[in-house]
Amino acid sequence: MTSRRQIMLTLIASLSLFGCAKERMAAIPDSQATIASPPNKAVVVFMASTLHGLPRPSVFDITVEPPLLVGIVPPGTSVAYITDPGVRRFMVLGDLADFMDATLLPGKTYYVRFSSQIGTWKPKFSFVPVAKTETDQALTGELAYTQSITTTAASLEWAQHNMPSIQAKKARSLPSWLAGSNKPTLNADDGR
Repeated sequence: MTSRRQIMLTLIASLSLFGCAKERMAAIPDSQATIASPPNKAVVVFMASTLHGLPRPSVFDITVEPPLLVGIVPPGTSVAYITDPGVRRFMVLGDLADFMDATLLPGKTYYVRFSSQIGTWKPKFSFVPVAKTETDQALTGELAYTQSITTTAASLEWAQHNMPSIQAKKARSLPSWLAGSNKPTLNADDGR
């Protein structure tokens, strides 16, 4: 049986790991919120347009070590991540970690939503890749309801400070995700 002390320690750790992210992200003026990909790079746009009132998912590129913070994505926002093309793996943190593999082509922009379900202490987030078959009109309408934000020095400092906890969630969750069969995947041809 879980002791009261263990529950309190877990709650404190969770709150410090996923504290208020507002100060850690900065809005980008519409004139600078470019989603088009540079010719030799790929862009992945993570959108939290449907997560009303929920805690903020933290997204990491775990293709590199240590994991690289892509962004903390509050409800009603989107974060555009410019990266090298190729095969990449992303992790989103909530109550547990979840993962998504992506094959990215140069000059293409890819879109990803989040889904959530109830976890022990906070929601568990999952990636929902936007397939190429989804209409651009629906995607444009959804993007109109999000504000583009970017990672700040404070968010990078937060990630560095919490890296032991972030790595622990990754280590706990990745083996079962790898063994599972229903893995979200962003395919090369999903780019626009």
